[in-house]
Amino acid sequence: MVSINEVATANDACFSYDKKKVHAGDAYTWIRLEIPMDSDKTESVIYLTNEYLQIHTAYLWSEGKPKELPVGNYQIYPHIELPKDTMESNHLYLKVGDLHTNYKMVLKLIEKQEFYHSQNILFLYRGFAITFLITICIINFILYYFHRKKVYFMHAILLFVMAYALIQDSGIQKLIIGFNDSEAAYIWGFMTSMMAMYANYMYLGVKDLSRRLIKAYRILILLHLIPIIMVNLVRISIFSQLIYLFLTVICFIGLILSIYASKNNTQKIPGYFLAVVFLTYVGTASYILGIFGIVSWNIFTANSIYILWALEAFMFTFVIITKVSEENKQMEQLKTEAVTDVLTGLFNRNYFEKEVVRKVSEMDNMQKSTCLLMIDIDFFKNVNDTFGHNVGDILLKELSGLLTCTVWEQNDVIRWGGEEFIVLMYNISLREAIEYAEKIRKTIEEHYFHTVGKITVSIGVAEKERDEKIQPWLKRADDALYKAKNDGRNRIY
Repeated sequence: MVSINEVATANDACFSYDKKKVHAGDAYTWIRLEIPMDSDKTESVIYLTNEYLQIHTAYLWSEGKPKELPVGNYQIYPHIELPKDTMESNHLYLKVGDLHTNYKMVLKLIEKQEFYHSQNILFLYRGFAITFLITICIINFILYYFHRKKVYFMHAILLFVMAYALIQDSGIQKLIIGFNDSEAAYIWGFMTSMMAMYANYMYLGVKDLSRRLIKAYRILILLHLIPIIMVNLVRISIFSQLIYLFLTVICFIGLILSIYASKNNTQKIPGYFLAVVFLTYVGTASYILGIFGIVSWNIFTANSIYILWALEAFMFTFVIITKVSEENKQMEQLKTEAVTDVLTGLFNRNYFEKEVVRKVSEMDNMQKSTCLLMIDIDFFKNVNDTFGHNVGDILLKELSGLLTCTVWEQNDVIRWGGEEFIVLMYNISLREAIEYAEKIRKTIEEHYFHTVGKITVSIGVAEKERDEKIQPWLKRADDALYKAKNDGRNRIY
């Protein structure tokens, strides 16, 4: 192991200005810096703009001997505070670990107060974005628990992976447990990329493309497994730049396919969400290219990824909720249509079989009575023969509206078929049901219908007996209706 004395007395030929020439097998690398002469006028800090590098030791060569400086690795960026007093020598020596990584290394000199202020701002900004991401993740888990929609679960897992990848990249993990693991960061980064592409495959319509494009997209997803496997076999940081650039190209191709698929999907994806997805890719690509020095490493390339990932998480969740809500509305509409008579808007036989039977059973269990009124329009055939079926349909609609207004809200009005209707009356005695049936009969008799004038109805009433099956109960009501018609119509039996 090379000592500080050997480093300080080494000639210039032992140092290189090209980071690529640093020996990849060295656990630590010595860096020599020349401090500007005016840096001693204020309290200053030198820091590395890399969350994964750690400064092991730092020395200021003063008066022919090294003076060890305190090292701060427990901020987002590793740093050293420079002494305020005048320096006889302006050479600073840093012993840095894991410099063989391909990440771009930038050293900056800044006033001490400004440095700690910027670190606090970075911590709050990145912490807020990650906390927001975790919150959206928890919301998706809760939505999955209540709605059992797989899309919520898949998105929650993606957000969890994204959040932990950002915890690694942000330097916050180092603040919590004392170190960042670059190898683990690679895995979480690769997993984030793979799961994001899979989410696009599932929910942006990629799986609805042609067979050839679907196959190509699946291959792009599977290619992510190569670096995930490699990280357990070799020191992947040696190849990190090549691998990340490779995945950036893969994700760009996947992004183009996803946008193309979403625009051709029958269920249109909102344009604002696609714009956020595109910006998220741009921010992520800028971050990757920035950490390898391919583009400028600045405040935008280093930090835009946090807010963009949080925004994408929110927008994707919003789109999912909107889509699921629309699907639920469609399902409810289909359910309503399945139990609704198209012509009159009343409930139909399906409703009777699915809901009324259940309600009647509950009444039986509570030992409460249920009565059934079977209503038939007198001489309805004459209406169709005289005025035509269109007028007959109008009459049925008008009568349905009249029944709905007349019958109590807690009861059910059902079009049983043709000109027959039934009214289910819950928690009511037979005597009360007969009185109410008379009220209905009289209301209809006195009502003037716009198409045919006056009409009458016959009504059969039956109270359900204890343990009586539905069909015998219906037959008794039908028999009562038959007797009412035989006795001259416009009456109740």
